[in-house]
Amino acid sequence: MAKDIFYTGIDLGTSKVCTLVARVGGEGDLQILGVGLASSQGVEKGVVVNVQEASEAVRASVEEARRYIGRHLPPAYVGISGTHISCLNTKGMRSGNGTPLELTHEEVRNLIRAAHPAPEPGTEVLHVIPRDFVIDGLRGVRNPIGLTAHEAYVDTSVVLGSSAAIRNVRRAVEKAGVEVSSLVLSSLATGDAVLTEDEREMGAVLVDMGAGTTDVAIFKGGKLLQFSSIPVGGYQVSKDLSVD
Repeated sequence: MAKDIFYTGIDLGTSKVCTLVARVGGEGDLQILGVGLASSQGVEKGVVVNVQEASEAVRASVEEARRYIGRHLPPAYVGISGTHISCLNTKGMRSGNGTPLELTHEEVRNLIRAAHPAPEPGTEVLHVIPRDFVIDGLRGVRNPIGLTAHEAYVDTSVVLGSSAAIRNVRRAVEKAGVEVSSLVLSSLATGDAVLTEDEREMGAVLVDMGAGTTDVAIFKGGKLLQFSSIPVGGYQVSKDLSVD
């Protein structure tokens, strides 16, 4: 019998910190177990500028969520956004050198690794997202596992972020007593949550306006194509509207 799996998600934003704890049952059923919400501190325009203050806000949110479940939280998937995030397109290639190459799980992983760019100093790779595989000239292959090819290519969208900003988000969460499982581009998670499969497939522009930033993500073919963030959000709009 399959065991239940527990997940923690943390969204560290400019105005608030949200923590969510969920359980996935043995049959794949999802149940939300706990939710925590706290006013954010030490975050400006989606970027942590004071680790101690941000950590205290995370701790308050986590403690509220923990009261619902009465147990230690599992490692968290933490959303990250901000103007330091960028997106670029890359290609990867694998060749059998005259011998047909069997595209096993490992070979496909190697193909995707070949698309990893060499990030500039002070920059880290957050995601490498395969968009399209080209197998011996045939485009539009979604899942090449099990195929054979003399040459295989992959087109990817690569999400990059500032090493300092990434490190500060990790520190803020870990100082709150929560292990970080992975950092996830917030718009990528939001796209999975609010867009239907057909919308992501046919093409959609997702605009996520927070308090300090507005993130724009473009989806097509079921994948993220491009991402951009501007340092203007709901706070600036509300402030402008309040001025006579």
